[in-house]
Amino acid sequence: MFSVLEITNLIRNGMSNEITIYPLQFPKKSKDASSIVNVTSSSPINGGVGQASVQVITRDKHPANAEQTANEIRSFLEKRTDFFIGEVQIVLVQSENTFPLYIGTDENERHLFSLNYKFILGV
Repeated sequence: MFSVLEITNLIRNGMSNEITIYPLQFPKKSKDASSIVNVTSSSPINGGVGQASVQVITRDKHPANAEQTANEIRSFLEKRTDFFIGEVQIVLVQSENTFPLYIGTDENERHLFSLNYKFILGV
């Protein structure tokens, strides 16, 4: 399979503008404007095809900035086809949300938005 770090690097290295993105959780001294990546579930491989669900949470002090960054990440990932992460072929990436979902604020009053993606894997 592939790792959360590999997905994080895919987004970090593939975006045209520089974003701050981390695997798994926000470090204690991370920037207000940043994102995290988590793999939330996966399916068994059947007929050479599998799935993985990936969540990207974006935060910022102003909700419009967090939402804008979430949409930029969505534009980068949505409908990407036929590429590799490590040795795993990604057949298709589909956003599971029409728009970033507002999930509230963190302990430092930064606004959080979430987008979930389905990675269709060819193995």
